[in-house]
Amino acid sequence: MRDFGKVRWIMPVWGIVILAAAVVMSTGFGTGERTAQAEEHMLPGISFELSADARKALQQTTAFPAADAGFSAYYRTREAGDSFTLDKSAVDGVLLSDPPPLSVRTGPASLVSVGDNYSVASFPVLNIDQTTTSVQVYYDGDGWVVAYFPRGDESSRAWQAVDLDVDNPALTNLDRTTLLDAINAVVNEALNQPKVATADLGFYHWEFPTANAFFMMANARGTDGSDSLSFAVPAGFTIHEASISLWVSGTEGACADVSLDGTEIMASRCDRQFQHAPVPLTDFNAPSGHTMISTHTSGGAYGASGVLFMIVYTVPQPGG
Repeated sequence: MRDFGKVRWIMPVWGIVILAAAVVMSTGFGTGERTAQAEEHMLPGISFELSADARKALQQTTAFPAADAGFSAYYRTREAGDSFTLDKSAVDGVLLSDPPPLSVRTGPASLVSVGDNYSVASFPVLNIDQTTTSVQVYYDGDGWVVAYFPRGDESSRAWQAVDLDVDNPALTNLDRTTLLDAINAVVNEALNQPKVATADLGFYHWEFPTANAFFMMANARGTDGSDSLSFAVPAGFTIHEASISLWVSGTEGACADVSLDGTEIMASRCDRQFQHAPVPLTDFNAPSGHTMISTHTSGGAYGASGVLFMIVYTVPQPGG
């Protein structure tokens, strides 16, 4: 039986308390006409528990590059019966070849490292408006499939926005990630097994082994204006990483930028691209809280933009 920890989907509204009074967040939508459109641009969020199941199991092998890995999602494949196994040669053959139509990959994988029983491959995953996100995947003959970003890369790179309309985005949920797509490139595309869902995965951050949760919230818009996210983190919580990812679609002058507490953390980006940046952690537990503002400008041109905010943190455990 799989035991990867609980997955929680959350749709924040004004003044909601997230994660059982863990992170207090509210959302604002500007003034005037923008306020009238608030419901249309509601900010969806998703929260997960991080589990050390994969770390405990993969410690039995020296193959997995734990020292080089950051944020990850993992799954274990089964063949007939309950035995865990994976045809590594078959996966190598598929991933190292050009992707078939409708693949989540946009090109063949390159091998990062390889052994008799394992491979580590890197390949680009299709994202919104033909942008891509590079993901590394470890897979071995014992059935482990671990999709991850290299240590030091922003965890917010997990945002998969490919399903959004590039001119009029309407966010509904964040449960599809680039890590999930990378795992399905192995499980579904290479092994011809049914696609796995987010609820089938475990998550872990190899750089922060004591982290036990993460939270993602995003907004997107195709019209000029700003969106704000206000949040406060209780003093007892430890924030290990905060990061943002910003995409801009179109090639006709649409631009976007992001600021935190009045300080720019992502300078204006224009036209088709997907960028990522760390968010400063100084005084993150300030009682006064914080406000992040994303602004989209287009002058009526084609294109849209979106930003995702993500934190990786430790929730104090009872009796801890």
